[in-house]
Amino acid sequence: MTQMIVDQDSGLHYIKGKFLGKGGFAECYEIINCKTNETVAAKIISKHLLMKDDLKEKISQEIAIHKTLDHKNIVKFRYYFEDDENIYILLELCENKSLVELQKEKKRITESQCRIIMRQIVDAVKYLHKNGIIHRDLKLSNVLLGENYEVKVSDFGLATLVDLVGDKKRAICGTPNYISPEMLSKKGHSYEVDAWSLGCIMYTLLVGSPPFETSSIEQTYSRIARNAYCLPTGLSSSAKNLITNLLNPDPSKRIKIKNIEKHEFFTNGIIVLCIFSALTTKLDNIDVNGNSIGVTDVLNLNKDWRLFDRYFKKLSSIESDLHSALTSSSSSSQLSSLTQLSSSSLRASFSPDVYCVDKWVDFTEKYGLSYELNNSVGLLFNDDTRLIFLKQTRTLVYMVDGKDGQTTTRTICNFVPNDLKKKFFILHYFMQYMRKHLSTAGLSNKSVEKKEMKSSSLVFVITWYRCESSIIFLLSNNSFQINFFSDHSKLIIDGKSWCYLLFHGQTKEIEISKLSSNKLDCQSDSSNFLAHKITYCKVLISKICSLDNY
Repeated sequence: MTQMIVDQDSGLHYIKGKFLGKGGFAECYEIINCKTNETVAAKIISKHLLMKDDLKEKISQEIAIHKTLDHKNIVKFRYYFEDDENIYILLELCENKSLVELQKEKKRITESQCRIIMRQIVDAVKYLHKNGIIHRDLKLSNVLLGENYEVKVSDFGLATLVDLVGDKKRAICGTPNYISPEMLSKKGHSYEVDAWSLGCIMYTLLVGSPPFETSSIEQTYSRIARNAYCLPTGLSSSAKNLITNLLNPDPSKRIKIKNIEKHEFFTNGIIVLCIFSALTTKLDNIDVNGNSIGVTDVLNLNKDWRLFDRYFKKLSSIESDLHSALTSSSSSSQLSSLTQLSSSSLRASFSPDVYCVDKWVDFTEKYGLSYELNNSVGLLFNDDTRLIFLKQTRTLVYMVDGKDGQTTTRTICNFVPNDLKKKFFILHYFMQYMRKHLSTAGLSNKSVEKKEMKSSSLVFVITWYRCESSIIFLLSNNSFQINFFSDHSKLIIDGKSWCYLLFHGQTKEIEISKLSSNKLDCQSDSSNFLAHKITYCKVLISKICSLDNY
C-alpha cells in the first residue's frame, strides 16, 4: 500500500518510496513530491527516539548548520517539516549511493580515482572549515555519489560550530574506525579531527580496509592511540606521504586542510585523472597505463611537443623543394619532406589521423585564439598557456610554457581548480559562441571519418599565423592547415602522405606523391586549383619563416 506523507503547513503531499538506509536515529527513503513529481531523499527521525532534550537539540543544530550550506560537493538541504510522529529532513537525492557501496564492489580503487574523490572531499571540508564548522563524522558512508559520480558530503548530525579561534571541543563522537587520537584522549579537539578522518578514508579507498580496524572497538582504539597501522608496498611514495601526514598522531603537526591540495599526491607530475564513469569498471579491468585521451602522447608532451615550434624553421630550408615538387616530375618525394620531418628531428610520435580546425575565433586583442578540432575545443591564451576541452571524456588539459622551454601539463577531470576558473569561463564562452554562430565545415570523406573515430591522441593547435587573405594552423600531430578567406576553402597537409582540400562542403583527398606533373593531371581545373593553393602555401610559409619569432 502506498504510504503518503503530508506537510500540514504547506499542504504538499509526498509518496514514500524506496528505502535507502538507516543510521543513528533516522531512516532514509526516497519520497516523491506529488505536485512537482520531483524525487528527493528524506531523512525521517521518529520523535519517540528524541525524548531527551539534548537529542532534540542535536537535531535542531543539524538542521541549523545544514540549511546554511551551499557547495557543489555537499548534499543540498531542501526543506524540513514535522508531524506528530516524525521530523522530515528533505535532501538532494544521490543516485549512486555512497563510497561504502563503491568500496564493497571494487575493494580498492586506483590512485587516479582516489585523487578525484579526495580532491572533492577536501574541497567540501575546506568550505566547512572556512565557515567555522567541524564535520566530526567523515567516513565512507557519509560521502555520497551523485548522478555523475560527483562527491557529496552528507550527515551533519555530529557537526559542530567553532565560536572562537582556538576553541576546543570535548565530546567523544564519531565512528570508531575514524576517531582521532586527540578525541579519544579527551584533551580537546578542533578542525584537525576532519583531517584525520580524511586519512582514514584515503587509506580505506586505496588499501581496501580502514587503517586501524580490528575485531573489537577496544583493540581499534588501542591501535589508534599507538598509531599502529601499516602502509602496503604497492602504494606510491606520494600517497604514502599524504596518508602519513593526515594520520599524524599530533594534531598540531597534522597537515592542514588548506594545504592538502598542494601536496605532491595531487600536484607532482602529470596527473592523468580517470573520468567518473570509469569508477563502474572493476580494478582488474582498468588499464592503468592508458586512457581515452592517449596517455602515451600526454606523457611525451611535457618534453617533446615544443620541438614542433621548430617546424617552420625547418620549412625554410626546404622551401625550394616545394617549387621543384610542383614543376618537376623527378622530385615528388621532395614535397613529402615538406610535411614529414624525420624521426631523428622529432622524437614525439603523434597519431597520423586527420584533424581539421573546424571553427575558430580570433580575440587576441584581449584573450587569445579559440578553435574547435574534431574532438576538442581549445584556447591559446596571450600569456602562452593553453586550455583544451576534450569532448568525449569531458576532460580539461592545461599547458603552461616555461621560460626554460619546458611545458607543464595538467589534466583535470570533473572539477575546475580555482586558478583556472576564469580561463575555463572564457573557454566556455567561446565554445558556446562557436556552437551558436559558426557553421561546421569539416572533412566529409568517409575514409577520413573512419580515421577520426580510431584516434585517441591528444591533438591541439601549437601555433598559428594570420594574414590578410588566410590563416595557417600548425597542429601537434605534425600537420598544418591553411584557411583561405576568399573562397572559404581549407588545405590540410597531414604530416605523412596525404593532402586534403575542403571546398564547398566537399573533400578532395590526394596523395602528396601524385602532386608531381607526371602523376597529376595539371590540365584539370581541380588540379590547377590545388596547385595554386599549394603555391600560395609556399609563399605564406616563407613569410612565416622570415619572422624573428621563428
